[in-house]
Amino acid sequence: MLEDITGPSFAHMAHGVEREAHRLGHLCLVCSTEGDVREELDFVETMRAQRATAVILVGAADTPEYREHTRRTADSPASAGSRLALCGRPPLGPGAPVTVVEYDNEGGAFALVAHVLTQGHRRCCSSAADPTARRRSAASTATSPSRRTGPAASRRTRR
Repeated sequence: MLEDITGPSFAHMAHGVEREAHRLGHLCLVCSTEGDVREELDFVETMRAQRATAVILVGAADTPEYREHTRRTADSPASAGSRLALCGRPPLGPGAPVTVVEYDNEGGAFALVAHVLTQGHRRCCSSAADPTARRRSAASTATSPSRRTGPAASRRTRR
């Protein structure tokens, strides 16, 4: 289940899951919720009723409401012997009946900045509009040789 099926990384994830499910003899159903929490909850409940082996949730904001919603969502498939997998979503804490696959935002940001610097560039700009992008932006700032952050660093960089 994806928030936005049109995103390039989401499309690649859906493709990989579908290929692996097919290889294992399972049917794969892809759903896009467009961030609608109610729709996500309804879909997970439908999959529980259909005795899905697993439900994979990809991408989401990290808020207290999200964590409570996802915790309730996780209990539904677990009660039917299914498994909820969170991909790119934060862990729900000890005892939650989920499998968590986290992105390596820091490693990816480090590799990106290192590549840009080896190409001779000395300044990078990042636009961070969502929680995942902000984590990547923070990681790329931390990997910068000067490690300058904040408004004062921005003024120094513009000289």
